Amino acid sequence: MKSAVPITATGKKLTLSVLMPNYNCARYISEAIESILNQSCPPDEFIICDDASTDNSVEIIQTYAQRHPVIKFIRNETNIGAFDTFNNMINIAASDYVYGAPSDNYILPGFFEKAMRLLAKYPDTGLFAAFAYAINVKGRRIEVQYSPGMTTKTGFITPEGMLAIMTQAGCGMLNGNTFIFKRIHLIECGGVSKELQYYNDVLLGFVIIAKHGVCFIPEPFVCVRYRSESLSAKYQLNTALMKEEAAKMLHIMQRSYSDIIPAEILDAYGKNVYYDIYFQSIYFP
Repeated sequence: MKSAVPITATGKKLTLSVLMPNYNCARYISEAIESILNQSCPPDEFIICDDASTDNSVEIIQTYAQRHPVIKFIRNETNIGAFDTFNNMINIAASDYVYGAPSDNYILPGFFEKAMRLLAKYPDTGLFAAFAYAINVKGRRIEVQYSPGMTTKTGFITPEGMLAIMTQAGCGMLNGNTFIFKRIHLIECGGVSKELQYYNDVLLGFVIIAKHGVCFIPEPFVCVRYRSESLSAKYQLNTALMKEEAAKMLHIMQRSYSDIIPAEILDAYGKNVYYDIYFQSIYFP
């Protein structure tokens, strides 16, 4: 039986930090935490930061932290928001790769083992991505969220190959809920943009893939929960806000990354960026 520990061709063990920001997700966080702890290839560190929750999240997290030394529990004294919290966690993390795990989602068995094995084969790549399930508040699976234009083969896609897929597919963007980032590339990008409240994963994905390529497995590994009180719902259920955030994201790309992201891709993505709006009719209660 092969070891679950991912080793590169040079004999280096790749390390993984899971970063889980939390705000008032007591209802779901046990499922989220257990899905991380039960992985066949567990993370080297599991950082959970509570952003001044007003429910009983802290009590639940503390119970897990007391039983599992891999968990590093941090509490914000005041609510600073998910993105500032995540940026702080990136700087605290000590591993080669980081996975941002929302506290209302959960991941499926084998995710980290399969992802890290592939990343070990291609240690210079920018990130890992896969498919995801959309689930409702009660956890019922609605559908698999496929990525337009993506290959059906497991492997590494070069920056040139991914840019071609994006152009042909109208965007071809990947599911940010599945991203495992090489930590150094996140730091080079400055972490999550403070100019955006939505599309941050899209922006980081575009930039890092355009520079370093992506490792991809065409399987669903993450269950993404759609609930009407979430930050995502604030934008996905409001066409005006979606347009505003999309315009901000495209402006940042044009301003700062036009040297690596061709204009035709930005044009294609701009025409297809409101794809998420259909979620309001089938995903949210």
